Amino acid sequence: MSLSTTFKTALQVTLAAGLLLAVPLLGQEFRGTITGTVVDSSGAAVPNAEIEARNIDTSAAATSRTNDAGVYTVPFLLPGTYTVKATVTGFKQATHEKVEVHVGDKVQVDLKLEVGAITESVVVTAQAEQLRTATASMGQTINTTEARDLPIMTRQKNSWVCSGSGSFASE
Repeated sequence: MSLSTTFKTALQVTLAAGLLLAVPLLGQEFRGTITGTVVDSSGAAVPNAEIEARNIDTSAAATSRTNDAGVYTVPFLLPGTYTVKATVTGFKQATHEKVEVHVGDKVQVDLKLEVGAITESVVVTAQAEQLRTATASMGQTINTTEARDLPIMTRQKNSWVCSGSGSFASE
């Protein structure tokens, strides 16, 4: 076998291995989504309402608009606490505060607009966690304090996998 043939074969094997190892990384989503519907006081859908999701900590804002059915989606949000606002001409502004978005979450936030001047607003403060009806998956974020305080002897990240709710280890 010549040197160039050996080099070509080694290069092909290396490229194939690199592509195969990179494929699992595509499914690792680190952002979340806020979705919901906007209706008026009678329950009718409000089309073309402007939606703003603003991160409370960073003040970064993402915007979207409702479709004809009053449904909106604000994708690709970094984990954090958000304030969601809906505005449209002829209605009071509706605001939902303290919306928690975690890694891979799809959070449902429905907003109800009342007829009135745009200078008036309705503020809803979120106390309970929103019910995630779009997916059956579960997730949990472990911050540094929780990681430090975990009662795991080995302190290896693989040991943390089974510390979340709904998880178990099978042998």
